[in-house]
Amino acid sequence: EEEEEEEEESSYDEEECAKRRTECARAMIDLERQFVKLREQLYQERITQVQQRLDGVRRETADEYKKPLADLEEMCRIRDSVADVYKQCRVSRNGKDEAPDLALI
Repeated sequence: EEEEEEEEESSYDEEECAKRRTECARAMIDLERQFVKLREQLYQERITQVQQRLDGVRRETADEYKKPLADLEEMCRIRDSVADVYKQCRVSRNGKDEAPDLALI
Protein backbone atom coordinates (compact mmCIF):
# COMPACT_ATOMS: atom_id res chain seq x y z
CA GLU A 1 0.00 0.00 0.00
CA GLU A 2 2.80 2.41 0.86
CA GLU A 3 4.59 1.51 -2.33
CA GLU A 4 1.51 2.37 -4.36
CA GLU A 5 1.23 5.74 -2.62
CA GLU A 6 4.90 6.46 -3.23
CA GLU A 7 4.51 5.46 -6.86
CA GLU A 8 1.48 7.73 -7.25
CA GLU A 9 3.32 10.60 -5.53
CA SER A 10 6.38 9.97 -7.67
CA SER A 11 4.26 9.95 -10.80
CA TYR A 12 2.48 13.10 -9.63
CA ASP A 13 5.81 14.78 -8.82
CA GLU A 14 7.19 13.90 -12.25
CA GLU A 15 4.09 15.27 -13.95
CA GLU A 16 4.21 18.40 -11.81
CA CYS A 17 7.92 18.84 -12.57
CA ALA A 18 7.34 18.40 -16.30
CA LYS A 19 4.48 20.87 -16.18
CA ARG A 20 6.57 23.35 -14.19
CA ARG A 21 9.54 22.87 -16.54
CA THR A 22 7.30 23.62 -19.53
CA GLU A 23 5.94 26.74 -17.83
CA CYS A 24 9.45 27.93 -17.02
CA ALA A 25 10.64 27.28 -20.57
CA ARG A 26 7.73 29.29 -21.96
CA ALA A 27 8.42 32.11 -19.51
CA MET A 28 12.10 32.08 -20.51
CA ILE A 29 11.23 32.24 -24.21
CA ASP A 30 8.87 35.13 -23.54
CA LEU A 31 11.54 36.98 -21.57
CA GLU A 32 14.07 36.42 -24.34
CA ARG A 33 11.63 37.84 -26.92
CA GLN A 34 11.00 40.88 -24.72
CA PHE A 35 14.73 41.35 -24.26
CA VAL A 36 15.41 41.20 -28.01
CA LYS A 37 12.58 43.65 -28.66
CA LEU A 38 13.83 46.10 -26.01
CA ARG A 39 17.42 45.77 -27.21
CA GLU A 40 16.35 46.59 -30.77
CA GLN A 41 14.26 49.51 -29.54
CA LEU A 42 17.20 50.86 -27.53
CA TYR A 43 19.49 50.46 -30.54
CA GLN A 44 17.07 52.37 -32.78
CA GLU A 45 16.71 55.16 -30.22
CA ARG A 46 20.47 55.44 -29.92
CA ILE A 47 20.85 55.57 -33.72
CA THR A 48 18.25 58.36 -33.82
CA GLN A 49 20.11 60.32 -31.14
CA VAL A 50 23.42 59.96 -32.96
CA GLN A 51 21.80 61.05 -36.24
CA GLN A 52 20.31 64.12 -34.54
CA ARG A 53 23.68 65.08 -33.05
CA LEU A 54 25.39 64.55 -36.38
CA ASP A 55 22.78 66.72 -38.12
CA GLY A 56 23.37 69.41 -35.51
CA VAL A 57 27.12 69.32 -36.17
CA ARG A 58 26.54 69.51 -39.94
CA ARG A 59 24.22 72.51 -39.48
CA GLU A 60 26.71 74.00 -36.99
CA THR A 61 24.01 74.21 -34.30
CA ALA A 62 25.21 71.47 -31.95
CA ASP A 63 26.44 72.72 -28.56
CA GLU A 64 29.39 70.34 -28.59
CA TYR A 65 30.38 71.92 -31.92
CA LYS A 66 29.64 75.61 -31.31
CA LYS A 67 31.77 76.10 -28.17
CA PRO A 68 34.99 74.53 -29.50
CA LEU A 69 34.51 76.37 -32.81
CA ALA A 70 34.02 79.70 -31.02
CA ASP A 71 37.15 79.03 -28.92
CA LEU A 72 39.15 78.17 -32.02
CA GLU A 73 37.95 81.28 -33.87
CA GLU A 74 38.84 83.43 -30.86
CA MET A 75 42.34 81.92 -30.72
CA CYS A 76 42.76 82.65 -34.44
CA ARG A 77 41.68 86.29 -33.94
CA ILE A 78 44.11 86.67 -31.03
CA ARG A 79 46.90 85.06 -33.02
CA ASP A 80 46.26 87.36 -36.00
CA SER A 81 46.18 90.34 -33.70
CA VAL A 82 49.48 89.37 -32.04
CA ALA A 83 51.06 88.77 -35.46
CA ASP A 84 49.96 92.25 -36.61
CA VAL A 85 51.40 93.88 -33.49
CA TYR A 86 54.62 91.91 -33.87
CA LYS A 87 54.90 92.96 -37.51
CA GLN A 88 54.30 96.62 -36.64
CA CYS A 89 56.93 96.48 -33.91
CA ARG A 90 59.53 94.97 -36.25
CA VAL A 91 58.77 97.50 -38.98
CA SER A 92 59.01 100.48 -36.63
CA ARG A 93 62.15 99.11 -34.96
CA ASN A 94 64.08 98.12 -38.06
CA GLY A 95 63.12 101.01 -40.27
CA LYS A 96 61.55 101.13 -43.63
CA ASP A 97 64.38 99.25 -45.37
CA GLU A 98 63.02 95.91 -44.18
CA ALA A 99 59.35 96.77 -44.57
CA PRO A 100 58.92 95.06 -47.95
CA ASP A 101 60.39 91.83 -46.51
CA LEU A 102 58.13 92.00 -43.46
CA ALA A 103 55.04 92.39 -45.59
CA LEU A 104 55.47 88.73 -46.47
CA ILE A 105 55.14 87.68 -42.84
